[in-house]
Amino acid sequence: MPLIPIRARVKENLRVTSSVCVVRLVLVNPVELQFKAGQYLFIKASERVLRAYSIASSPAQKNEIEFCVKRVEGGVASNFLWNLQPNDEIDLTGTFGHFIYKSDVQIERIVMIGTGTGVAPLKSMIEFALTEGEKRPLHLFFGERMKEDFYYLDQFAAWATNYPNFTYTLCASREEAEGFFYGRVTQALEKVLPVEKATSFYLCGGQAMLTDVRDLLEKYSVETKNIYQEKFF
Repeated sequence: MPLIPIRARVKENLRVTSSVCVVRLVLVNPVELQFKAGQYLFIKASERVLRAYSIASSPAQKNEIEFCVKRVEGGVASNFLWNLQPNDEIDLTGTFGHFIYKSDVQIERIVMIGTGTGVAPLKSMIEFALTEGEKRPLHLFFGERMKEDFYYLDQFAAWATNYPNFTYTLCASREEAEGFFYGRVTQALEKVLPVEKATSFYLCGGQAMLTDVRDLLEKYSVETKNIYQEKFF
């Protein structure tokens, strides 16, 4: 796919937690963007700084794009995005990435595991899959530390109501709270292993989580070809 210079205008910048914002952009030039669910764009934060951010919105929504941004102290790109205001315009380049949603007819079940803003490309995949008619069981494990760190909860609840094949588990590793699994995503995942149906696994988050989940899946003899991952720093 050719590299595309992109100009976009900020529609809204929502502070969804104390350290994460969801930035929604309207495309200016081009006015529509074709990409695959799970891919990312480079955002120009300054003349010298380009940073990759996974697209959190569905490819079906071609004239708008959305990002989840974890604010990092001293981070040029994250603070640039954190401070964007409605109607500000920014430059991007895309599209990139091979961590994409796959419609493999031999797969009977889909499991996605995301921690932190690693949930962004998974949200794009889930939204695209459900609205495009995906009927196979699709389960999301979303991990954060505390209850206050979670976001997109209304969206996940709405999908679970409207699409019976979508379910999700919120894993809070450092806080016990009603409606949340108390523990790491690996602990929650192990409760549904081994899988009886042909299952694909999509992993996105920090390196430690990716390593732990892959080790767990290997323990339960999940085929490597059915595991897809993207590392977030």
